[in-house]
Amino acid sequence: MSQRLLDYAKPDVKDRVEWLCVEAMLVLCDVVLWARSKQLPVVISDAVSSQAEDEKLQRVSSTHREGRAFDLSTRGWTKDLIDECVRVFNFKYRQIAALGQNGDPRLVYFHNAGTGDHLHFQVSKRFSMPLQTFKVETATKKA
Repeated sequence: MSQRLLDYAKPDVKDRVEWLCVEAMLVLCDVVLWARSKQLPVVISDAVSSQAEDEKLQRVSSTHREGRAFDLSTRGWTKDLIDECVRVFNFKYRQIAALGQNGDPRLVYFHNAGTGDHLHFQVSKRFSMPLQTFKVETATKKA
């Protein structure tokens, strides 16, 4: 079983996880432990992104660029476990969650924005990292 957080990330996401804000990283570690306890596959499918990537994916928010959002693939998860994860983590982290369209705290939701079924986690805007902190081109050249 994997022991390092980066072991759970897709290859093209590994050097992006470290750019998450501390609050998002806390949630990520907790959800990985929760999923492991349920013997669920854990794949971090997205973390911090660039402006160009957001435009290509037609994202409507900057949460990934701000380092306060990450995605987990739900491949191999049942609907009941997806629902449980959403329920558990929305409650547990309601104090640091982003606000949903209705104004209520919402840390995580299930959706498919054209990149496959996944859980999208995002913490409050007050934890945003500067947009210029991460440039995909720079991080990719380090590898």
